[in-house]
Amino acid sequence: MNKYIFWNLLLVLMLWGIGIFLFLGSTQDAISKAVGTSLSDPQHDGTFDKVRHAVSGQVVTLSGQVTSDEDKSAAETLVRNEVRTPDLQPQRNPVTDVRNDIEVNAPLRQRPWLIVSVFGHEKRIEGVLKEPDQRTALMTALNQQIPAADEKAKSRANQILLDEKSWPASDWETTFSTLPDFKKLLDGKADLAARAIAVSRVDGDWKVYAPEATDAEIATYLADANVSEKQVSLALHNLRTMRSVRGAGSDEPIAPDNTDPGKSLN
Repeated sequence: MNKYIFWNLLLVLMLWGIGIFLFLGSTQDAISKAVGTSLSDPQHDGTFDKVRHAVSGQVVTLSGQVTSDEDKSAAETLVRNEVRTPDLQPQRNPVTDVRNDIEVNAPLRQRPWLIVSVFGHEKRIEGVLKEPDQRTALMTALNQQIPAADEKAKSRANQILLDEKSWPASDWETTFSTLPDFKKLLDGKADLAARAIAVSRVDGDWKVYAPEATDAEIATYLADANVSEKQVSLALHNLRTMRSVRGAGSDEPIAPDNTDPGKSLN
């Protein structure tokens, strides 16, 4: 009798273990799918694109990178409070704990910036923006101030990278409305003196520089946007050399490929 009870008890335990294994596996898969869906939701604007997750039972471990401590905390809060598995627990979060191993890497996500250089009848605007409409509006306003000689000149002037993963402008409306009056800045100047530089972090302010300003000085102003001195040098190359005057084509920069955020780091 005892032997019979033992084998029955063992069978029950085996079936229970198999059931738990199958249940946990199904639960882990459902939680993993739900966490991935929550982190990749478009409303987060790509903030958690570099975040990875692993699920053990009902415990989620987060790893990868974000650009700030606030984003790291937000990822954990999201998983703790907002994950739902419609097929298993539609009314409550099945996650019982979150281990947050996310690293903070501030330069991971590009911040917007602009450098406008005007030299004679030519102009060039370099930088990073998130929204295509912003680039179009800015180029249109600049062309109204200083009309391009032809479509080739327009293309040469437009070196703004569109990066949908970048930070949004903190104050686009003010930045756009306070675009410096370059016609006024160049009024009465001729030849090498007919040059001007304006720089913005797209935060509502523009800083106007004399053409003698150094690349290092401008890079310091754009330090929060992680713009290097080399990038400033590239943006101001034509102004420095005055080679891209009307009709000159041998020194034309290549128009940006807006599908490649790495081009902003040239």
